[in-house]
Amino acid sequence: LLDLVGLSANQYIHKFPSELSGGEAQRVGVARALAADPPIILMDEPFGAIDPINRTRLQKEFLKIQEKIRKTIVFVTHDIDEALRMADRIAILEKGTLLGYDRPEKLIGGEHEAVIREFLGKDYMLKLLSRFPVSRFIHRPASLDNTINILPEDATLQDALSAMIINNCDHVGISGVDGRLLGIIRMDAVSKAWHGGDVQ
Repeated sequence: LLDLVGLSANQYIHKFPSELSGGEAQRVGVARALAADPPIILMDEPFGAIDPINRTRLQKEFLKIQEKIRKTIVFVTHDIDEALRMADRIAILEKGTLLGYDRPEKLIGGEHEAVIREFLGKDYMLKLLSRFPVSRFIHRPASLDNTINILPEDATLQDALSAMIINNCDHVGISGVDGRLLGIIRMDAVSKAWHGGDVQ
């Protein structure tokens, strides 16, 4: 479990809490929560003190663990991007009042819609693209010769859209773990996913 959260077991197994940095202590906390194997896990800002690069890596690793252990996890965060990345359902609380609870793509609505929209931000609908892997939308044209910009197959539609905007192009290539070009994601695929109900 220490190796899984990015701490070498050989180096950290005998350390005391006072010898850990804030980020290291949080990683140990994640490992301890998993080691106890409870039916329900409460995690309060578990990645809050970790730098952005390691936070993203830990989030991805944690989601892989969750696929295997299939436990109910109540994950407290103030980071909307993190909530979108981690959650099957999102609950929005304000001063102890539950304002909304649903799948991320269905969260906006109901009597508290105005407050929820303000809390989520104007770019929330664009952020929803981060929940959809490009692997679901790969197009395999007859020729891939002119594909220059490449993303890994674990990228999201948000990554693909960002790459297209930055590079002023209408498609990006998707490569497998072996580096082989699998196909492309086109701008119209992002648009169809958005308007076709896959995202909203």
